Amino acid sequence: MPPFPAPQVTPPKSEYRRGEHLWPNENSKSSAQLQFIIETGGMFGHGTAAADLRSWGPSPVANDCPGSDKTFAQGFQYVSSVLKVPIGLGTDWNSLLVGPGPRFGPRAANGLEEEIKAGDSAWADTMRSERFLDAKGQTAGVAYSPATPLVDWRDHRFADHELYKGTDLEGYGERMWQALAVVGSGVDLSLAASQAGTGGRLTLAAMGQQIDPDVLDLALGMTGMPARQTPEGNFHRVGAIYKTAFDRAMEDPTVVTMCDGMMAIQRLWDAMRGPNPPLKRAMAGPLRDFDYNLDGLAHYGMFPDMFQDLKNVGFPPTEMAVLFGSAEKYISVWEASAEIGAALPHPT
Repeated sequence: MPPFPAPQVTPPKSEYRRGEHLWPNENSKSSAQLQFIIETGGMFGHGTAAADLRSWGPSPVANDCPGSDKTFAQGFQYVSSVLKVPIGLGTDWNSLLVGPGPRFGPRAANGLEEEIKAGDSAWADTMRSERFLDAKGQTAGVAYSPATPLVDWRDHRFADHELYKGTDLEGYGERMWQALAVVGSGVDLSLAASQAGTGGRLTLAAMGQQIDPDVLDLALGMTGMPARQTPEGNFHRVGAIYKTAFDRAMEDPTVVTMCDGMMAIQRLWDAMRGPNPPLKRAMAGPLRDFDYNLDGLAHYGMFPDMFQDLKNVGFPPTEMAVLFGSAEKYISVWEASAEIGAALPHPT
């Protein structure tokens, strides 16, 4: 049972998520449950899964990225303010519930994906707009060490999650993120002798990875290499000029729009290199890496990444101490339970 009820779909979203409304009052069922924990000397395990929740009053963490650890922070601080004891992480993640999602990339603010489906078309448009605004406003990502660079630029990480649906970047945004990853990985962009791949993709000479032709041309333009497609398409043109002072009046309007989007995504890409001392990136084989900025909490080994991101977005040190004190609290609750159990009469 969550510590507070899920927000209803009917109120305008800006009213219940941006901080104007506080959590349910002491008469709510969830507050009664928390009071029972207080009275019995128990503890609470806060779940890592989150979609979109109302803001908790004085939190220094902006509630502007639904489904990420910013949402986790809102719920954690609410429970902490009520219980005033160490709080752990809920074990329901073992039941295959998702962890906090990413704040960057095509899956950013994915806590709104289901909410977009919850109303009529006007509601969906409003939620999509809010998700897009949330995603493009993120800063202070988790920095990783150059010793463990991002190498996995494959399609699974940059699939279309409709973040850019209805915007000028629809059909472009995901490929722009992927091209930045391609260039950042330093992969050899030369093609294999047999170039044809599935679904119109091309096969790179390096390790035989397949790549979308538009992504390849964008990456080639970014690295100053000639285009692979003939005639030269917009993607290569954008890759070649988006960082320069190009003449907007002389460019095709589509190219100008794409360049503006590419610059915005580049800013977000740069923002992923946050203020923390760089972490070592988790790997699963030579190609599959994990990046909290793009993947969120993908597995248990990324809890340090999650805690670092919480710190980067302003999660208070006092609340981090509440979290890190939970192991000792768990032991004390277990010991108290065992002591009470031993004193109870047992049938012989």
